[in-house]
Amino acid sequence: GIYNVSVADHDNFTRTASSQPMSIMAWVYYSTSSIYQTIVAKYAGVQREYRLNVSSTGVLSFYVFDETNLQENEYKSSVSMSVGWNFVGITFAGDGTQSGDCKIYINASLVAHTFVSTGAYVMMRNTTGVFSIGAQGSAEFFWKDKIDNVAFFQKVLSNAEISSLYTTG
Repeated sequence: GIYNVSVADHDNFTRTASSQPMSIMAWVYYSTSSIYQTIVAKYAGVQREYRLNVSSTGVLSFYVFDETNLQENEYKSSVSMSVGWNFVGITFAGDGTQSGDCKIYINASLVAHTFVSTGAYVMMRNTTGVFSIGAQGSAEFFWKDKIDNVAFFQKVLSNAEISSLYTTG
């Protein structure tokens, strides 16, 4: 795919304080690729906040960026997605400096993850980056197949809410 959707910067797609939680959920059709593919991102050049992507091996990762200190932290799932439709998502609360700040879900199941910290990361900052579905920024690392029912919440969804989104499609 070369198609994506980008929305201009808006506080509805950002975290304006380290205490403001968020959840991002989406249905994605995954097929193997030789590069990583972006599901959603608040990212444009050096105006980066976060990115949810899949590696060439089907591993789901959520990155948070600290543009003041030019650092990033990664939350990386310990399992790969299956080829075909998958319901994926993250919940995020905190400043992004701890492993427990993020939870990763694949098909409504909480999966273990590793936390990779750069050490100098302090917190995600509000930037003017665009919110994109299917690309990083406006034209990078396109999603190869289909993305459906993307949802952004300004709260941490409960397991019951995630299960409900999964079962109702």
